[in-house]
Amino acid sequence: AYRYTISLPGSHAQGMFWYHPHPHGISEPQVLGGLSGAMIVEGLLQNNYPHLADITERVMLLKDIDTEALGLPSTSPCYPPDISGAGAKAKTVNGLCNPTIAIAPQEIQFWRIANIGADAYFNLQLSGIRMFVIAVDGNATDRPIRVENYLLPPGAPVEMLVIVCPPGAYPVHSLVFDAAPAGSPHPA
Repeated sequence: AYRYTISLPGSHAQGMFWYHPHPHGISEPQVLGGLSGAMIVEGLLQNNYPHLADITERVMLLKDIDTEALGLPSTSPCYPPDISGAGAKAKTVNGLCNPTIAIAPQEIQFWRIANIGADAYFNLQLSGIRMFVIAVDGNATDRPIRVENYLLPPGAPVEMLVIVCPPGAYPVHSLVFDAAPAGSPHPA
């Protein structure tokens, strides 16, 4: 075990950030194997939206996991329907497949979302949920920005306010994203 202590200046940006190992040539397999996480520097709501400082906060870490390297089966619901076999990567939220998030009608929640994976792109769409971006990569916006979907490439964090109107169940989708020519298509 080893404990890191990091001193941040008072002027450091507030918000969600991510970390992962940096050994040359093996960072990607280590992140695909699970070695990444989030760091939160507190104060974003308190300093930018003090009237919302006490609302429910959710941290959601999106990740692609190389299940083959971990010896897990490629038959789980974590896989997009058109991906299977060698090299398949499970898609998870906080290490879970298809989790449920509770939110009351008309409630405003503060969601901190980060793609802490190595290769996947998540083009998030929250059907029936209003989304307002308030910070990107530790940089607060001047005002909440309404979005219909939000693209999170590897290593990207976003912080947003979300509101659900009528009661019900609302799916969270990752829309198709084609990273070509630099990458490959990422299915829904």
